[in-house]
Amino acid sequence: MGLTAGPVPSRVDAPAKAGLLVLVEHAAGHGWSTARACRLLGLNPDRLADWRDRRDVDRLADLPCGGARCTGCSTGSGWRS
Repeated sequence: MGLTAGPVPSRVDAPAKAGLLVLVEHAAGHGWSTARACRLLGLNPDRLADWRDRRDVDRLADLPCGGARCTGCSTGSGWRS
């Protein structure tokens, strides 16, 4: 998975997210709480929950940086350049 010691970095790729989900679920299946597994991994439980939701709709991969195109943002829309 390419993990190193320390907390999970702020950006990880989809295979690493999937592996962390499997790891936490495996730990939970062996009596660990999700919170305990996340604490050991340095992973915010809310972040894990978000990944679970995204996995369920096959969207673990991050979208490209930069945001979406702004429709209707022209000089007449009140925005100043």
